[in-house]
Amino acid sequence: MGIPQLTHPSNCLSALIAPEQEARFFDQYLGNDFLAIRGHREKFREILSWRALNGILSYQAVAPQLRMSKEGTQLPLASFLTTRYTVSGSSTQSPNAPAIIAHLRDGASLILNEIDRLHPPIRSVAEGLEVATRSVVQVNLYASWRSSPGFDLHYDAHDVFILQIEGPKHWKVFRPTERYPISYKTQQKPDVLSLEPVFDDVLTPGDLLYIPRGWWHVVTPLDEPTMHLTAGLHPPTGIKLVEWAMRDLAASELLRMDLPRFGDRENQRKYLAAVRENVANMLRDEDLIEKFLDHVEATSDRRPRFSLPASATPKILPDSADAIITLGSPSGFRPKPDAEPGDIKIAFAGKELTFSDATVPLLDYLSHSAPLSVAEFCRRFEDQFPVNDLKEFLAELACHGAILVSEPEI
Repeated sequence: MGIPQLTHPSNCLSALIAPEQEARFFDQYLGNDFLAIRGHREKFREILSWRALNGILSYQAVAPQLRMSKEGTQLPLASFLTTRYTVSGSSTQSPNAPAIIAHLRDGASLILNEIDRLHPPIRSVAEGLEVATRSVVQVNLYASWRSSPGFDLHYDAHDVFILQIEGPKHWKVFRPTERYPISYKTQQKPDVLSLEPVFDDVLTPGDLLYIPRGWWHVVTPLDEPTMHLTAGLHPPTGIKLVEWAMRDLAASELLRMDLPRFGDRENQRKYLAAVRENVANMLRDEDLIEKFLDHVEATSDRRPRFSLPASATPKILPDSADAIITLGSPSGFRPKPDAEPGDIKIAFAGKELTFSDATVPLLDYLSHSAPLSVAEFCRRFEDQFPVNDLKEFLAELACHGAILVSEPEI
């Protein structure tokens, strides 16, 4: 069996990197150093399988995310996608299965971007990594059948977790020639023969690599079916922080002025000094980083969540006490410091709600215990609150999308 913790946000990172300790990973590896972890072949079995991939390709609208590559060259979309016309005359694209299979037989690699939006277990892993690393995460799939690499030697401008799902792949990883890159610069590609790899080995199912951004790598399939997932971590950077902090520059009359381009040097120096002071004031807030992280979470392109049919009815909650509560945002609820005395203000996915501070244990329990049933939640607090009040509280959260309450699957 696989490891259930992989699909629970609070346990995902620990389960992925086991037996490595999470605290050591943050202290030593995240953003800084390469890590390879050998795992048993069943470790990622519940995340994806060949059967699940066949279902995704057959039944999901994958055309916008589907790519094919061979020896570093992207294949033309028209060579594996078919344009289909509906009875109304509109057109859409869909995978051309025979053409895709022919490309794969010829040594091409299949790439499915944002598979975290197509397959629930992978979505759970992506959300778990987002919660643990406070980064935006995108998961792509790479599958190959022959021995041609899909990409040449390259580095990524974001951190990656490599999860080997099926079959073997040979990986070579090299130290960076530029630390913390924010874009890929092809002109800086080194001669691979001049580099000493830090890793030169074959990954098999259950193995994991963590590769910080900027570390060079090349991947080669070994003439048999193989697939891996790449979870890309896009962490907030100092550049993004400053860009965000400067969002209100247009409110400054000084900065809206024309530059003193015709004045003498002394006027230019005085103007520049005033600009420095203006910008410094914008960066003076001691809580600026935390506010920026809240902004990143609130404005990221969130994966949609629904709890139909109940959420669209006046009652909002299903009638069944066995209905399942899940969090509207994987990161749960974070208290805000600016609430009035006796209140608690929570933030989630860019929204804020205010409740009595008596609800703190309720919110904390939901954040750490969901998914759980309505009955379990009510039993936990029935000695402190009337059941109807508990259900009204859940309905209020559900009304704003802070939680989702759905009938259990039969």
